Amino acid sequence: MLNTGQGSAVLLMRLRNNDQTAFQELHHTYKGLLLYTVGELLSDRDEAADLVQESFVKIWNSIGSYDQQKGGFVHWMVRIARNTAIDFLRSKYRGQQTKTCSLGCVALSPDWDRGLSLSVDTLDLPSLLSQLAPSYREVIEWTYLRGYTQAEVAQHFDLPLGTVKTRARIGLRELRKIYLYQQEVR
Repeated sequence: MLNTGQGSAVLLMRLRNNDQTAFQELHHTYKGLLLYTVGELLSDRDEAADLVQESFVKIWNSIGSYDQQKGGFVHWMVRIARNTAIDFLRSKYRGQQTKTCSLGCVALSPDWDRGLSLSVDTLDLPSLLSQLAPSYREVIEWTYLRGYTQAEVAQHFDLPLGTVKTRARIGLRELRKIYLYQQEVR
């Protein structure tokens, strides 16, 4: 166990030194706990097992960022596993939403009462997007047209997640304004 005593400090040191046998010990000891944690959030056991493996990879890759002052190591691992499962569920749900909602229904407010039936094809999307500032256009294209999550966009462009969320919100608002202006001009 990693909770108590000098043995846990030694194992942690071995992990930080990229000792693969220490990682195997860690995996063997905590696989069940992490599977239980992820399994509480997911109904599919195979998906849960895959996410536990993904969590262990994250643990291995970020072992250097663990700070004992911020909490116990086991709690840190459980938090990584839980967050991995939550991210998976969010992306899975987002993927289902994307299938049922085109960019037209995202860009135009759901309470828009002009009675227009819109699709991506009728929006002249390239023209609309070209009028956005590049920082907003990139986020809109990557999240709504290419299907990446906001977290993936943040990682790709090396931006804080909050910045990506703000750019998406502002970009959609600007896209809506551009579209409405074009409709008024016609």
